[in-house]
Amino acid sequence: MAKNGKNRKSDIVTMLAVAGYVLFLVVGFPAAERAGGFYPALMILAGIAALFAIVYYHSCVNAYECPQCRRKFKIKFLTDLMSLNGGKQGKRLTCPHCGFKGWMQETAPDEE
Repeated sequence: MAKNGKNRKSDIVTMLAVAGYVLFLVVGFPAAERAGGFYPALMILAGIAALFAIVYYHSCVNAYECPQCRRKFKIKFLTDLMSLNGGKQGKRLTCPHCGFKGWMQETAPDEE
């Protein structure tokens, strides 16, 4: 099932957040190194917190579809953080419905 409307907007928000995160790292780390002191450690903590925020948002607004049983399911924050992401292949997950292990495509969650 393709994403549309609100879900495409969530994809755009995710991509903008990732682009901002990369810019934050590219600009922030050299600046923190030059400043010295506790700033590099602060930059590392801020980078980890920003990454967690992006993954949390992603896990809240997306679902996955099993290629075996065609059922949708959402994943938890830790699963999203720790599972392999294959880009266009999807994410390597285990279906909670049929137990299939493999690459799952990201899709829009069911409207509740």
